[in-house]
Amino acid sequence: MRRTSPVPRQQVPLLLPGDCAAWLVTTAVIWPLTMLVPLLWLLLFALLPALDTWGIRHGLVAATIVPLVTYLFMPLVASWMFR
Repeated sequence: MRRTSPVPRQQVPLLLPGDCAAWLVTTAVIWPLTMLVPLLWLLLFALLPALDTWGIRHGLVAATIVPLVTYLFMPLVASWMFR
């Protein structure tokens, strides 16, 4: 049996610069929305108390934030970043 010396592996950084940028952009988009969207829903929650139930309220807020991020804000940010 022939023994070969192990080839040293390259050290890969834990976070690559692109990963940091993606995290930063995603956080910068989602963080304000998680503060603003529930405020915008407050009037409807006050008018329809059934929607203010734990779980339903969170689902409605999430169902609003996800499309906003996916179809509105991220395409805008991407077009701005890659001009």
